[in-house]
Amino acid sequence: MIMDGFFKSQDNKHEGTKKLSLKLKRGPLSESQEKSVQKRNIDSILKNGPAKRIAPVSGLTNIGNTCYMNSVVQALRRCHGFCAGLKDCKNQKVAKELKTAYESMSREEKAMTESSGTPCVSPDALLDVVQQRNSMFEGTRQHDAQEFLRFLLSDLQEDSYFEQRPLQHEKVSSDDCAIVSKRRKVDKTESDDTISAIFQGQFNYETKCLECVNVTKRKDHFLDITLPVDCRGGSSITSALTQVCQYELLTGTNKYQCESCNKFTDAMRKVSIAKPPSILTLHINRNRGSTGGKVRAHVQAPFFLDIKKWCSPEEQTKYHLIAIVFHSGHTASSGHYTCATKATGGVDSILSKEWILHDDESSTYMSISEIRDMLSPMCSSSSTAYIFFYELLKS
Repeated sequence: MIMDGFFKSQDNKHEGTKKLSLKLKRGPLSESQEKSVQKRNIDSILKNGPAKRIAPVSGLTNIGNTCYMNSVVQALRRCHGFCAGLKDCKNQKVAKELKTAYESMSREEKAMTESSGTPCVSPDALLDVVQQRNSMFEGTRQHDAQEFLRFLLSDLQEDSYFEQRPLQHEKVSSDDCAIVSKRRKVDKTESDDTISAIFQGQFNYETKCLECVNVTKRKDHFLDITLPVDCRGGSSITSALTQVCQYELLTGTNKYQCESCNKFTDAMRKVSIAKPPSILTLHINRNRGSTGGKVRAHVQAPFFLDIKKWCSPEEQTKYHLIAIVFHSGHTASSGHYTCATKATGGVDSILSKEWILHDDESSTYMSISEIRDMLSPMCSSSSTAYIFFYELLKS
């Protein structure tokens, strides 16, 4: 389904109200009707105040439930160095089509006039290559934006650098601290490819056997960190990072296999960030596990984040928020994805208070207060933050 822009006619609004009324009387809406309702949830946040200004940024055509792809492509475009570095990526097919899409967007933006409206580019060639590389994305079914992001970044690297993991949606309890990003083996030769230089960080795992008191250390690379969210609400980026990096008791069925004791023992494990990436990607685990539903609680996120307490002391640890992928809907495989990006970048404009909301073909300006409202625990919309992109502040 190709989504309309933000400004719908009054007739469409009345029709949408009828459909919502039918949902209450006749049961669940169809997928297309649900998308229409989720679209209006976003519109309702922005309807007060002055009319939204069209941003001079190209949109991406929705060519059949491809909002998951469009939102990720817009977010990556905002990541410093990503577009310029595509020529260095190993997988030339995906990199070529992604680069072509970005170049087409730039051309459309340069040709834009005040009367022409938001420029738009069709990502059909990129989708074709993605579907050739991974059959999971074939057809017109909605997909998880985080799964697409992982596939895209890992596919832009050499496969040999990664441990093989299934690219399927994992059923992880919302109470678990799951770090489920694709990981690269650290005993391989270090790569200077674009993706590693921008998105790759490093965890340090320190495990202490409670019988022999022997301590073992292990390092592992990551492209993103998955954070838990409390379904009761009150979650924040900082509290979730604390939960991921806190000490964990390994006992019962989860005992540690101690090499010194040569048996399974109780142990304490501590996770810390040994090397922060240039772009810190934080994925909010909204999966309710076996029920297949979505945890809708809003997660508070700072516009400036210091991860010093979870890192090695010698590392640079201050970040600023540059992009957010939002999701509206009851499950990650349905509903609608949008993306908000900081309107300007660079050290001289990190205090910019203007953002752009990308909703498929539509790109409109938003204020920082509107972004803050969308992240607030008091927000009544079902549109919730799903992926955060933080950029490292260089000293």
